[in-house]
Amino acid sequence: MNAQPIKRYRARHYVLLWTIVGIVFLLLQPLTWGVKLPQVFWTKQVYHLIILVALYYANTNIAAPALLFRKKIWLFIAWAFTSVTLVTLLGQWINNQLHFFEAMSRALGRPPHKPGNFDGFMMITSLLIMGISTSIVAYERWQQVTALREELEKEKISAELAFLKAQINPHFFFNTLNNIYSLSFIDVNASRDALQKLSRMMRYVLYEAQHDTTLLSKEISFIDDYIELMRLRLSENMQVVFRKPQYFKDDAIAPMLLMPFIENAFKHGVSNIDNGTIEIVLAEEDDLLLLTVTNPLIAANPNKVAEDYGGIGLQNTVRRLELTYPGRYTLNTEREKEQKYIVHLSIKLS
Repeated sequence: MNAQPIKRYRARHYVLLWTIVGIVFLLLQPLTWGVKLPQVFWTKQVYHLIILVALYYANTNIAAPALLFRKKIWLFIAWAFTSVTLVTLLGQWINNQLHFFEAMSRALGRPPHKPGNFDGFMMITSLLIMGISTSIVAYERWQQVTALREELEKEKISAELAFLKAQINPHFFFNTLNNIYSLSFIDVNASRDALQKLSRMMRYVLYEAQHDTTLLSKEISFIDDYIELMRLRLSENMQVVFRKPQYFKDDAIAPMLLMPFIENAFKHGVSNIDNGTIEIVLAEEDDLLLLTVTNPLIAANPNKVAEDYGGIGLQNTVRRLELTYPGRYTLNTEREKEQKYIVHLSIKLS
């Protein structure tokens, strides 16, 4: 955790605190009396200020961390009571040694005071110093805990995203390699073209998908390559329609985030016998990116296909959406007359 902001905060408040205390002790208090003060007054003020500074740092650096933050509340209360009492008695002892009250009585033209007068101002000031120092160190502690919690949460999210991306990418390439393997028995040249496209896609995964974001144009190009690769193995009865905006804002987007929805459309919507159309529509509305994927449900039991539709790729993608775009996305799925499966995804990119 970066402690520099907390240190700067502490330094600023130390300077502010002791500037205020110094002005009150050394300037404002005597200036309000309108009398010529003896030298002993200034000596007493300096001694008392040193004592209060020592009390402040003892409480801030030793007592509060050792007692208050370790849930030893009663010991901290005992420390506070004892320290205020000792500071008050020490201040009174200094007053007696300097014959402070006698000197002040002469300066103010009053009857002399007897030695041992109680210094209520010193006690009140020491209580204020205890309260201020405890409040400041408690706030610093809260800042540290909050900063550490935020840092741990960021590290947790980063680690989880990296794990999810590591799951999605092999999942995608496993399916793609299976497609190319099947194609190699039918058309060697087509399989070579497919390997070239796959090589280009792998470069994208290696150099772009490892970052947190990529440009939308690069993601669209990746989808184009994938669709062209899938077309090589489709029969004539299957059609693929990809509609994308001609003009769009090239915003940043999490890489490989849209692919699992498109990949699942090919996984569950392709048939070598039945006619069908896979339709992929990508659009922009203001700052929203909209993806709609429609595919036929090709299976003896369409309900079973729909149940299996949320495999590991989609599950991880939903989790990535939650982590990357919390509160900024909507995802809905629907079935149309048990024949089509439709995915609607909306992401607020900015």
